[in-house]
Amino acid sequence: MSEYVMFFREQSSVTAVHPYEAELDELPHSTVALIEKIDGLVIHFETDKASLDEEIITQRRKEVDSRYASTMLDRILCLDSSSLGQARPAARRLLGTCRDTAVLLCSFLRHQGIPARVRFGFAHMLHQRANPLHSHAVVEYWNGEEWRLAESRMPYVRGSDIPFTADDLPRELFIPGYEAWRQVQSGEKSPQLFSSNKLDENPSAWLVRSFVLYDLASLAGYEPLMWDQWGRHYNFCRPHLPFNDNELHALFDRAVMTEFNIDAQCREMVDRFNKVTGISAGTEIHSFSPVLGRYSITVGSEAFARPA
Repeated sequence: MSEYVMFFREQSSVTAVHPYEAELDELPHSTVALIEKIDGLVIHFETDKASLDEEIITQRRKEVDSRYASTMLDRILCLDSSSLGQARPAARRLLGTCRDTAVLLCSFLRHQGIPARVRFGFAHMLHQRANPLHSHAVVEYWNGEEWRLAESRMPYVRGSDIPFTADDLPRELFIPGYEAWRQVQSGEKSPQLFSSNKLDENPSAWLVRSFVLYDLASLAGYEPLMWDQWGRHYNFCRPHLPFNDNELHALFDRAVMTEFNIDAQCREMVDRFNKVTGISAGTEIHSFSPVLGRYSITVGSEAFARPA
C-alpha cells in the first residue's frame, strides 16, 4: 500500500466520528455487512418517502443537511439509542441522501483502517439502465490490491438489473463527475440527461460541472453536500448562463485526462484543484438545500488536519 493510498485511511473533518469511536468498534469488519447496517440507520428523504409519515419529513427535514458523520451519528442515536448494528424502524432512521450513506460507509471503513473515499457522479435510478440518470455518490475503497467501488444504498443493490454485491459495484454502473463532463463535451450525451431531463441545457451542464468539483473536493479531503457551491464556480458561474471561465474549463479538461487510480496523477489533479478553487480553512461554502433553502458556512481549520 503506497503512502498516498494510506492518506485515505485518515478521517477528514466530515467523516470524523468522535465521540462515537466505541460505538463503531462494535460494527462488523465486512464492507457488505457495514452497508447492510447503514441501510438500517438511514432512509432517503425523497426516494423512500413512501415508507414515512409526511409529518416526520416535515418535522425532521433538517436532518438532510447533516454535513458531518459525527452529526449523523449523534442524531441516529438520539432517535434510537440501540447499538449501531441494530436496524431501526423506518420512522427512527436518519433522513438523508446517498451522499450521507456514502459518508458513513467511508467513515466506518476509515475507522477500521481501510483507505476509502467518497466519489461523486451519476447513475441510473436503482442502477436500472432504462431509468433516468441522476446525481449519485458511492464509496471507493482499497481492497488490498486495487481501488474498488461500493454501493452504500442497499435498495440500489437489490434493484439493479445487473446483479452485483454491495462491495463490488461494476464501474459501468457509475459515471464519475469528470466522465460525465467528458461525455457532455464530446457530444456523446446531452447535459440534460444528467438532470433526468428536468433542467434546461445550461443548468444541466452547470450540474455536471458541480459534480466534477464535488468529486475533486472529496479526493482533496472535504466531502461536500450535494448542493454546496464555493470559490470560482460560485463567484463566476451561474446555472442559466453559458460557461466562460477558462481556468475552470482547463481544470475540468485536465480531470477528464486523469487516471485517478494512479497515485501520481490523482495527487497532481488534487493539487490543481486546490490551486484553482480548493476548499481550505476560511472558505465560505454556500449551500442551496432542497429543504432548508440557501445558507452559508465557513470551513474551520480542523477540516484540514490530514497529512498533505
